[in-house]
Amino acid sequence: MRNKDKDTSRAEVVDERFVNYKGKKMTYNQWGQEVTGWSSICIYEWAVKLDCDKTLDDLRREKLQETDSGE
Repeated sequence: MRNKDKDTSRAEVVDERFVNYKGKKMTYNQWGQEVTGWSSICIYEWAVKLDCDKTLDDLRREKLQETDSGE
């Protein structure tokens, strides 16, 4: 995954809570804050899954739509 505005921010997903960024295990929010320099971040709007180039927010909305439609 990467931050949508920073191609050099690639991190490897460890599990549902953590990523590995530059050899350091951290939460998604810690990673987002580190790569942007911001004190807080809405990670769902800024984290992009590399294999589909969609934000976590986009993916979450798609999944909710599938669930609502009974798929």
